[in-house]
Amino acid sequence: SIGYDMVTLNHYILRSAESFLVKRERGRINHVDQDQGLDYWATRNYATEYNDAILPRLDPARAIADDLMADAALAVLHRKAVDWHQARIAKLKADPDYLKLYKMITDPARKDAIYVAEAEPEDVSD
Repeated sequence: SIGYDMVTLNHYILRSAESFLVKRERGRINHVDQDQGLDYWATRNYATEYNDAILPRLDPARAIADDLMADAALAVLHRKAVDWHQARIAKLKADPDYLKLYKMITDPARKDAIYVAEAEPEDVSD
């Protein structure tokens, strides 16, 4: 709780199902031997959680982002990064294995991490 009056930095492991494909292709930096497949998604996808704590800071954050994008060179770099990311997603979705993973993680019947955790039996052994 120290410093929360100054800044809060939320780190989201997953952004979107499409961005997850790029993340998986890149691999885990500190755990290169661990796959980022369906299990990784299922235990980290908290899509039903809602946090609106950022809303009071949204307008000032947008103003800062607009100021940054007013820099022509930065705006071009940002656009190139977005374009690269979108092209990479398209390429991965054209790969049968990545498309299969994408379809599995976006299946509306798939439970998110909260429900997965609730469904796991508790260890009652002594």
